[in-house]
Amino acid sequence: MTATSEISGMLSASIARLGVQQNADMRRISARAALIAVPTMSVGVYGTNFERMPELGSPYGYPAVWVLILTVCTVIYRALRRNKWL
Repeated sequence: MTATSEISGMLSASIARLGVQQNADMRRISARAALIAVPTMSVGVYGTNFERMPELGSPYGYPAVWVLILTVCTVIYRALRRNKWL
């Protein structure tokens, strides 16, 4: 092999390693965004429908919404940990 081909091979390997690291970083960022999106969406929808809020008709409505949000976030968190995204 020539020195040029060795340098080219080393450069290609370095670029490939950088791509793998960037993919891993993007997975972690996406996982965190998914965890933040669920409560944001739930609270946003819940907060804009003031006349239909569960706690107005039930004393357990507000805690039930929090339990639901936490349950969904926990399920997503466990799935992401199982798939090694976090």
